[in-house]
Amino acid sequence: MTSNLRYDLIKLDYVDYRDNAFKEDFKVWSYRLGTNYQLNDTATLYANFSTGFRAPTVNQLYAGDVSAWGDTQNNPDLYPEKSLNYEVGFRAIKYGITYDISLFQLDRGDYIMKTTGNYGKSDGTVTEMWDNIGGARHRGLELAASGKMMEELSFNLAYTYLDAEYTDYKNFGIAMGESTSWVSAPIYYYDVTGNRIPRTSKHQVNLITEYRATDHLKFITEINAKSSYYADDLNQIKVGGHATLDLGVDYKTKLNGYEVSMFARADNIFDKQYYSTARSSSDRNEDGVFDDEDLSITVNSGRMITAGLSMKF
Repeated sequence: MTSNLRYDLIKLDYVDYRDNAFKEDFKVWSYRLGTNYQLNDTATLYANFSTGFRAPTVNQLYAGDVSAWGDTQNNPDLYPEKSLNYEVGFRAIKYGITYDISLFQLDRGDYIMKTTGNYGKSDGTVTEMWDNIGGARHRGLELAASGKMMEELSFNLAYTYLDAEYTDYKNFGIAMGESTSWVSAPIYYYDVTGNRIPRTSKHQVNLITEYRATDHLKFITEINAKSSYYADDLNQIKVGGHATLDLGVDYKTKLNGYEVSMFARADNIFDKQYYSTARSSSDRNEDGVFDDEDLSITVNSGRMITAGLSMKF
């Protein structure tokens, strides 16, 4: 059994060219308890519990004075977010393969969010400021396996199932419709408690294999795959999942007593087209409809080939 206790004293001291001067202190305790039970020489049960925190920033505490835009008000009464992390797992070695499977849950409370939603603006009925009003939960399963399938061939496999949802988010604000220089688009508010957290896929897989052809030459393959996810808090815009294959080769030798390494790598060998990131928080094209046309995206670059040479002397 292992236990830890920690005390943090965080002192914020902020000044800027606009004659703002703020001082805030945060005192936070956090702790961890971990246990391992050795079933036999090759199998272990383990369990962990830990707490965490995230202190508010000056921009959140004094948004009304620090921010250069918007009508956000100060809220010096903010206190740190708190998190509780639970994990239980089983680890074993069988036939030269190491296995690790665990169940986890991360609860975040007193989540610091805007009273108008992190992406919304006030419509005049709500005071816009940062406050401890949100909550989220991440729970799931992690599976890992690694070892040698034969003397020359090894692998490393990692799989994650993740169910991430808001446990408290009653004020997601979104602007819908056309705005002009004189009139802003109307703000609509939604309770998205229970919705999936954007950009969190339920399934992710990573598989790496290495084939050592000689003492100097090694071939590597890597597969990365993830399932679909929502790009928005309303869970209306879904982005499809994707899988990519990477190939690589490494060669190491000695030349006149110097260590020489060469490599070549082709990422996304099949030139799969997908979004690296996709998010949406408003009616960006101002047509009064919230749909795929409102996405803000970063497109993956596609197939990429790199090569390198190094010498150590």
